[in-house]
Amino acid sequence: MNTIRLPIYLLLLTVAGHFAIDFMLSIWPVFKTMAGVDIKVAGFMATIAVAGGEMMQLFFGKLIDKGYQKPLLFVAPLLGSVAFFFPYVETPTTFFLFLLLTCLGSAAFHPTAASIVGSIQERRGLFLGLFQTAGMVGMGIGPLFFVTTHNLLDGHTAVLAAIPLLVALAVLYIPQKEHSALAVKPEHASLRLVLKLFQIPELRALYFIQLTTQAIGWSVIFLLPDFLTSRQYPEWMALGGGQAAFTLGAAASCCPMGYLGDRFSPPKVIFASCLMMIASLYAMLLAPNDMISTTLILLFCTGWSFGGLTPLALSSGSDYAPNNRGLVSAFLLGLVWVAAEAIGIGGGSFLASSFETEGPTLALMWLGSLLCVGCIFAWKLIASPQKIPEEL
Repeated sequence: MNTIRLPIYLLLLTVAGHFAIDFMLSIWPVFKTMAGVDIKVAGFMATIAVAGGEMMQLFFGKLIDKGYQKPLLFVAPLLGSVAFFFPYVETPTTFFLFLLLTCLGSAAFHPTAASIVGSIQERRGLFLGLFQTAGMVGMGIGPLFFVTTHNLLDGHTAVLAAIPLLVALAVLYIPQKEHSALAVKPEHASLRLVLKLFQIPELRALYFIQLTTQAIGWSVIFLLPDFLTSRQYPEWMALGGGQAAFTLGAAASCCPMGYLGDRFSPPKVIFASCLMMIASLYAMLLAPNDMISTTLILLFCTGWSFGGLTPLALSSGSDYAPNNRGLVSAFLLGLVWVAAEAIGIGGGSFLASSFETEGPTLALMWLGSLLCVGCIFAWKLIASPQKIPEEL
């Protein structure tokens, strides 16, 4: 991939855009609880919309190759802004349409922003960290901010559309000297080569670690409002506060987890993180209903143990295929997320609706058992001898 010098305005724009996009993505899990949408219906709509958005990334990738980065950066936040208009509609069909447009905005933004951030040669690690953290912060505070605005303004959340509108307008004023960053064409991995990584046992183990842990992460985010509501926690906690604790815990862990991975090896830290995630998740699910502070701390710990897993998996995966880092990223990110979202959101909502009482709690307990699979694969990585990196 070609590299360019530091385009500060454009990089800060992608960081702000990531905050806005993930803010908007975080709204549906709490709004479906506010609106009383059947959890199975809400999960089905989210699964289809998210999967559709993920598949559209292939189309948007081709547009990026043709030089349409700037139009995509402009359109993406505008598409996502429809999430702020959920309170103005009532039918499931309209809910689904708005959710699909939000996911399409995300699908247009993420590969475009990634191609820009990945093209720089100075302080790449710093901006990758800022980029990831901004998204997590948006995902964390988004629901609480949305619900607060909804309550204060009597449901008039359209005012929040000013956030993505400002991002879109900022795209129109990208300095001419930074336009070269938009001309960089990213390298796209073919599905055939990505699937070939399954032949490497260590990468196959990392895939299943990512699949199980990401599925739990998605299920927690989606079912948390219903879980906390069913336990009769305060509204501020059920509709945003709990997710903020979980997501901000994930954001806070990225740097410490990276340091520990360098100090003790990524597989060992991944194994320890999976054990911590099991302990904190089940402690939260089994905690008495009136322990607000304890539950928030346990949610933060669950998020903390979850947040650093993807960077650790990417770091470890690159060791096994150092000349194919782009393929490893596609293998451990895109190929994981499609399946993890289906299991975490679709499977979680189906399980939750299958029980007469305590549906969200029991669904999270059943899905949480997948973390044991992640622990097994992490242990296999620790026990496996060091091998010469493989070529595809």
